[in-house]
Amino acid sequence: MRTEYHIQKLNEVFETRQEKNEKYSLRAYARDLGLDPSTLSKVLQRQRNFPLGKVEQVVRNLGLQFDEKIDFSNSILKTRGMIVPANKNPAVPLKLSQDEHFRILSEWEHFALFSLIETAGFKNDIVWMTKRLNLSTQRCEQVLQTLISVGLVKENNDGTLQLVEKMLSSSDGVSSLALRLAHQRELGLAQQSLKIHNVTERDFSSLTISANRNQLQKAQKLTRQYLTELMELMQHGERDDVFQISVQIFPLTTPNKSKKT
Repeated sequence: MRTEYHIQKLNEVFETRQEKNEKYSLRAYARDLGLDPSTLSKVLQRQRNFPLGKVEQVVRNLGLQFDEKIDFSNSILKTRGMIVPANKNPAVPLKLSQDEHFRILSEWEHFALFSLIETAGFKNDIVWMTKRLNLSTQRCEQVLQTLISVGLVKENNDGTLQLVEKMLSSSDGVSSLALRLAHQRELGLAQQSLKIHNVTERDFSSLTISANRNQLQKAQKLTRQYLTELMELMQHGERDDVFQISVQIFPLTTPNKSKKT
């Protein structure tokens, strides 16, 4: 039986660490990965699926390279019966390396600072930027330097910042680890917003319905159309803040396999 890539990689790293320290146990390995020892043991024995909520943390603690991160994540998705495109890499702009694209796409701070530069009264001052985005000074400096180094933002001779590219995007349907991590972090931002913003500063709307699964592609097109129109509306006039807009459509039920077609 062919070993799933993520299980193979977990075993390889464990064996490498044991070679360096013969007393290194599976319990210690689980601790270093941020997993419960019982969970790790069952995953390696194929007795349970790898927890999706732990992918980002484990990938980081394993120290995987870009391609390994994608293969590791896609392997986990396949064990859950999820479809992974044959082209595993996201559409990478020519100016960006894979690692740069991965970092910018998966970390919300880059798009937030990028958008903040467009707002009225923007100041090329780290302290001012950290207060607007609620970031640490070190993190804000890192994000700004990344945007400048990859050519998305330019610092002019007079000290002002200028956007070089208007948008960084990925092709529809791409199933990269970067996008999955981005969505996971955006959900975290939404949870924070529920705690710190009152109802006049945010809008969370949802509904649960019975629906025809075959209409999903049409619904996706309507969602994209809606987001485009919403963007045009909110960017009308002077821009003074940066917002995160999210719309989710996902099934709460498994497909009805007994349904006759």
